[in-house]
Amino acid sequence: MSEIRDSFGGVIRIRRRRGLRNLRLAVAHDGQVTVTAPRLAPLMLIRRFLVDQEGWIIDAQTRFRAAGHMPRLSDEAAREQFLLHRDAALKVVRHSLDIFLLKNNWPYTRITIRNQRTRWGSCSARGALSFNYRLVFLPPHLAEYIVAHELCHLREHNHSPRFWELLEEVLPGAAIRRQELREYSLLESGQEEQ
Repeated sequence: MSEIRDSFGGVIRIRRRRGLRNLRLAVAHDGQVTVTAPRLAPLMLIRRFLVDQEGWIIDAQTRFRAAGHMPRLSDEAAREQFLLHRDAALKVVRHSLDIFLLKNNWPYTRITIRNQRTRWGSCSARGALSFNYRLVFLPPHLAEYIVAHELCHLREHNHSPRFWELLEEVLPGAAIRRQELREYSLLESGQEEQ
């Protein structure tokens, strides 16, 4: 798969397929444009096709945005955003940890802040706590919930009934916060700043 830039600076993916006769166009819910082309189609033909379809592409992207979907950041922009907010996320995590560890002396081995696509946080079997930098964009009480959740995994490395009871002891009202967190999309958190 190759990529080209569109007239707005966005990345368009080009997939080549054997046996395909016509160019095909798709716009994903995050605004990503993909052209599927015959294996030997010249790049000039693909560019002309994209110019001809520009109105349709913009309409599709606009409909997805109106439905609440956010465009995906380029790898470079995603890296920049991560670096910009990593220290603030670490500060939020350390603040919550300090509060919880005053009452519960549960040793952990290290804390890392990452740019993860599928998790708000994790706890390894060796006691390493990892958090998604995007928690800095959440309301403070939900970021606190994520920290408490991972901290409880130091004692219970599963989601058994004992885990949920422990979490409720450590953070009363955790079940309500858990429900509220489900309203936040992990990948869309923080993208509104771009």
